[in-house]
Amino acid sequence: GRVWRGLATAITVPVIASGVVSVFSLYNPAGSTANLELISADLGIVLATTVVNSVNLYTQFGIGSNTSIPTSQTVGTPVNAIPGAGGVNQGKFLTAATHVGTPTLTAILATFGAVTSSGDNPVHYEFDGTIILPPASIASICMSTAAGTASGLALGICWCEWPL
Repeated sequence: GRVWRGLATAITVPVIASGVVSVFSLYNPAGSTANLELISADLGIVLATTVVNSVNLYTQFGIGSNTSIPTSQTVGTPVNAIPGAGGVNQGKFLTAATHVGTPTLTAILATFGAVTSSGDNPVHYEFDGTIILPPASIASICMSTAAGTASGLALGICWCEWPL
């Protein structure tokens, strides 16, 4: 019951920038009693037209003060990895979060080398315990240099919550 998933489809992922409004984030609030271990990320192209760039995971740590927490949060619905199980999760899966400042590049999840994609090219990225989100941190998926003009990606993230 400690493993959770956040899922979204047909979304336009924004370009990384200061004050970026992320559409896919995992936030561990300052008052959390758990570390969030990222397990995996999934990415699917659901639009034939892409833009040459990369899809990356960006993070911010130590964001406990009121001036640096993500603003305009929209909480999504995380799903417990045990089908039908309930439970209360510590991590907040966000479908909108306005960052204060610019998050730091932490992992390159996928790249697009062409402006059109006719193949089914899903990506499954294993973090292998390399990224832990302690309380007062956030991870967001953003594009590196450009965004498509229409909804084009399906995204998923899986994490485990470990008590402090």
